[in-house]
Amino acid sequence: MTKNMPESNETLLSYGLNFNTSTHFNDHFYNTSSPTDFLGFDSGERAIRKVVPQRLHNNNPSQVDEVTSRGFRNDWRVHEHRPIADQRINLMISRYRFTEKGTKLGITGALNYSYSSHPYSEMLNARFGVYNTVSDEPEYIYKYVDNQYSIDAKLGGMLNITFIKGNNKFEFRNIFNQQGKNRYTIRNGWQNISALYMQEKREYLYSSRTTYSGQFAGSHKIKSSEIDWIAGYSYAGLNQPDRRMINREENLIYGDKYYGMMAIDQNEITRDFVNLDEHTFSGSLNYTLSLGKGHTTTSQIKAGLFGEYKSRDYNNRQFFYRFNQYNLPENFVYQDVVNEILKPDNYGQNKLYIYEDTDNRNSYKGQNVLTAGYLSYKFSIGLFNMLAGVRIESNRMKLTNYTKIYEFDTADREYNQFDIFPSLNASYNLDTKNIIRLAYGISTNRQEFREVSPSVYYDFNLFSDVKGNTDLKNATIHNLDLRYEYYPSKDEYITFALFYKYFKNPIEWTYLDAGGSYTYTFENALSANNYGAEIDMKKSLDFVGLDNFTLGLNAALISSQINFDSSSMETDRPMQGQSPYLVNTSLYYDSKKTGISVGILYNRIGKRIVGIGRVDTGSGASINNDVPDTYELPRDLLDFVLTKRIGKHIEFKANFKDILNQQVVFAQYPRFEDEDGNINKRKQVSKSFRPGTDIYIGLQITF
Repeated sequence: MTKNMPESNETLLSYGLNFNTSTHFNDHFYNTSSPTDFLGFDSGERAIRKVVPQRLHNNNPSQVDEVTSRGFRNDWRVHEHRPIADQRINLMISRYRFTEKGTKLGITGALNYSYSSHPYSEMLNARFGVYNTVSDEPEYIYKYVDNQYSIDAKLGGMLNITFIKGNNKFEFRNIFNQQGKNRYTIRNGWQNISALYMQEKREYLYSSRTTYSGQFAGSHKIKSSEIDWIAGYSYAGLNQPDRRMINREENLIYGDKYYGMMAIDQNEITRDFVNLDEHTFSGSLNYTLSLGKGHTTTSQIKAGLFGEYKSRDYNNRQFFYRFNQYNLPENFVYQDVVNEILKPDNYGQNKLYIYEDTDNRNSYKGQNVLTAGYLSYKFSIGLFNMLAGVRIESNRMKLTNYTKIYEFDTADREYNQFDIFPSLNASYNLDTKNIIRLAYGISTNRQEFREVSPSVYYDFNLFSDVKGNTDLKNATIHNLDLRYEYYPSKDEYITFALFYKYFKNPIEWTYLDAGGSYTYTFENALSANNYGAEIDMKKSLDFVGLDNFTLGLNAALISSQINFDSSSMETDRPMQGQSPYLVNTSLYYDSKKTGISVGILYNRIGKRIVGIGRVDTGSGASINNDVPDTYELPRDLLDFVLTKRIGKHIEFKANFKDILNQQVVFAQYPRFEDEDGNINKRKQVSKSFRPGTDIYIGLQITF
């Protein structure tokens, strides 16, 4: 059976339960939900009420009163429970109909649903400044411990309809996904910028994403040629209604009767609303012409056109609470925020009230038009095969930003690019089991709307603002790949590969430092190189007497370097996110006689940069003033999978994922020169947590 044209009438139903050692049987906190949260979207409970105008007039007392009391759902309660096991259910139905005249009709539909909970308990979340060489210890700017609790609901569907008559095939393909996340974060710790003081932070977040992709496609064979085409539409939506944050800080006024107590300040109870809608329309047309077959040669020409139009509308609206303490109890700012401060008796334009702080510059509209055409030629001479082609692309992006905080004046910025992408793929069959392949091609990594937009969004996990870079350029990538493939049997393969990539203007994730407060953004480096060797294999172990055993291995050694110009505050280093090695290996036992399949899987990825540092480039520069890069350290991942087939229709599954449950650790390695001229290296951990081990049991029925 295939998803496009099933070969039999079949129904598949599966149900499973998942337990996580860090989640289940432990307390879990969550903020008040809406009736449809379990389906992956908010019912409207969290939306801005109709009494809120397009722009709140902060100097209009009656309007402020009404919006404060009736403009939002004012339920700040946090609930506690012990989560039930994660739920997963899948249903797929396939139907087909063949006629004597050769007409075929196939329909495949699927529904899937999951509901899961996951916390990150006692997660260290820190940021460092320049290492303190005097006391030989890390210099914390922020040091927090986070307890984060998430509830995720995912609903998906697929419907494919295929109709074939003679040499004509038509397909209607649809995929829909809805995902919702209800997350509550408790953060405690301290900040040390102008002074050291304790902080308490809370975030109430609900976010839902909607995606749909639909295509109507056709292919038509006419003698020695074929025409195929696709008309497509897709939608991507983000709704983040009423994200709320509470920030409290310690009273450091020595001698004050409230000294040492946690207090709320003006503007430190916030709520913001984010909405994104993106529509994409696309179409393609391809023509293939076979030029005939000779005794030892075949050749084929292929040409095509592609077009895509994308539009995006991103809106961000922000509010915070202010208060007039003279009309409130003396200890008002020290009271419990949820149970005592945020109660109706305190609401009023001369007491505790809503203030709109929306900056229109944090919203934008975008349009992107991509047109492309290609031509390729494929031929075979004996054991030699080659495919050569060229693709021409024109991409025009227009970003419309608001230029003022309150007014809706706009300015357009355009990013136009014309590219030519040649490609070459060649192979030589040494015999029926051995092949050598060589491939070269040029590709691009284009800027996305969010990467070039100056809009600012506060990321609670990073405790920093995130914004785009209006000067960001496209990255161009040259890819070269040489590989040897060996196929001992139809179910086995061994592949050795050498690869090289050259990047021009690679895009990297960086930050701007304003005295300890970061703004994360994107930047272009000058260039980058990435090269390495890879082995990929699947081999039966029957040659050593282990029948029914199969060994799998994928491993790579990788060297990368990204280069910056002389004016940059960074030095050449490995590429961000690139590991120097990776290992994926598996050992499977599969017995058709007993219906038992068992697998052990192991994975390890070498340490990789997840956050860049800063190099002292000033007069008298010293490594003692550098802020080092942040690395994600290697973890050993060990999984175990078990499948038991019972008859022809029932299958039992059990999976154990991340059995070792090693810590996820982000670390920096500062270096400094001591008084004797010796270079010392230290380790400081900026983030650490244990994700827990997942235990899954499930049952699948086919009928």
